[in-house]
Amino acid sequence: MKYIKFKFAILLFSLFVLISCEKGHLPSESKFNLVELTLQGSTSKVLEILYMDKVIDTTIGVNLSQKILLNLTQENNKISFREKGSSKILKTISVDLSPFIQSASIIYDGKNIYDQVIKYIIKGYAMEGELEFILDGETIFKGMEKIESTIPIALNKNQSRKLEIKKTGGSEILFTKEITTGETDQFLKFLFDGSALIDKIQLDPPKNPKNMGISFQFKTIFADYQNRIQFVGGNEVDFVVYSRRIGSEEAEKLVPEVRISVPMNNQFKYMELPPLKNPEEYEYTFDIYKKGTSEIAYIRGGGAHALIPTIDKNGGTKGDGLRFKEGTTIPLILTDEASVSLYPPRTYIPKVLITNLSAYFN
Repeated sequence: MKYIKFKFAILLFSLFVLISCEKGHLPSESKFNLVELTLQGSTSKVLEILYMDKVIDTTIGVNLSQKILLNLTQENNKISFREKGSSKILKTISVDLSPFIQSASIIYDGKNIYDQVIKYIIKGYAMEGELEFILDGETIFKGMEKIESTIPIALNKNQSRKLEIKKTGGSEILFTKEITTGETDQFLKFLFDGSALIDKIQLDPPKNPKNMGISFQFKTIFADYQNRIQFVGGNEVDFVVYSRRIGSEEAEKLVPEVRISVPMNNQFKYMELPPLKNPEEYEYTFDIYKKGTSEIAYIRGGGAHALIPTIDKNGGTKGDGLRFKEGTTIPLILTDEASVSLYPPRTYIPKVLITNLSAYFN
């Protein structure tokens, strides 16, 4: 009799469990989904990770690779982030119920959390003034002359951010770029001529493929008499080309003479240079003369030292050299500088400095 009662009790319990499961009173294990989520990205501040309104973990770091285990359901498959000590939810993301191993990116800039970071690589040259780089209305950096910077820009899928460039102190926007997700690395190469920003330049090859072409602009830094030397070339000067042995001051004028008149109005001039007799050992150099003469375009200035009484041409011996590259055209910025001779009589010697802009347009 006791055995029959026991079997009856087991039967009733089994029936109860079956009915309860059908009504959902005892959740099935199949409704839970275990996921290993790896958080990648960066945050300089501690972020709390919330699931179902409860803090389950925290994260901080520059190169995050943090794993968290989540036991998700179809109804509850979202996690949220907030800064520690704050109740403001910065971002909420959905996590798929499968596969088991997943990843998500979070990039926190102190204000917002983003999905992705792209590198915006800037290489440019400002011939005049300082440029200001603005992202979504906020200045992120300034630069002058050679400007090379890699800007990390965080953004979300289907979102764009606006990069602008203007001259510091001015109001005119010189350049605008809408940046969207896509390639991880994006580029801007430009030349700023003092009034306009040029992000493309046409460089035609030399007419004679054996020659080398240069497209250049010249600007003096010695317009003021108070300098140690003063530029007196007027509105136009002549550039004369020399051949110099690399690493020495052995120089000679090209024969026949190669000379080109260059205006002092920020315009680019083009000239072709003939092949050097031995390009592995020689380079081009320049001297600057008054137009149509062999007289240097400088005099001793008001800031000259009393012990340096004279000024003389460099004859291609001083200044930067330019290597020959057959069949190519190279954009250049030419400026001037002054050396002082090492041996008596002490003399100021004007020379040419070269900035090769090829890196900004190739």
